[in-house]
Amino acid sequence: MKLPRIALGLASLTLLAGCSDAPDNGGPLEFHGDATAKSSLTMQVEDGEQIVSGFNVVTNTGDDPVTLTDAYLEGDVPAEAAEKVEARALNPELTNFDILAGERWPYKNYAKLSEPINGFTVEPGAEVNIMIVVDVHKAGEHTWPATVVTYETTDGDAYEIRNEGFAFGIKPFD
Repeated sequence: MKLPRIALGLASLTLLAGCSDAPDNGGPLEFHGDATAKSSLTMQVEDGEQIVSGFNVVTNTGDDPVTLTDAYLEGDVPAEAAEKVEARALNPELTNFDILAGERWPYKNYAKLSEPINGFTVEPGAEVNIMIVVDVHKAGEHTWPATVVTYETTDGDAYEIRNEGFAFGIKPFD
């Protein structure tokens, strides 16, 4: 497995360790990383910007395909400050494993290479980069401490996995 490079163009970055793993709640989809690692990234933003959090990579460790249904940043960030626009899935091979940590959106050709997450199929053994696009309405000191991905297996079982090892935050320019 290739280790991802992180594409950044950030004014502020705090990276304490690699991405983290979360309990898989019994399903075959798993986040990459070490369950004991904690990391965070804080972007400086302005009102009206659109940004993307894309540090999360998941792998289907099962024997059958799974279908992604949603992904979102979880935290106490008020909708008046920032809210999810969409979640997208990207095969990391298409970007030579350049994994986007956080950046202005759209970034390079990632919008064209990625697909809406709802209905995206992850084959057994495949890796997928999860990207969450956010509209910043009012820049402030806000952090989402977790990323959540929901999906279904071929037998119709629904699962939710949570990565609490990578926090994504925004703050205004000083």
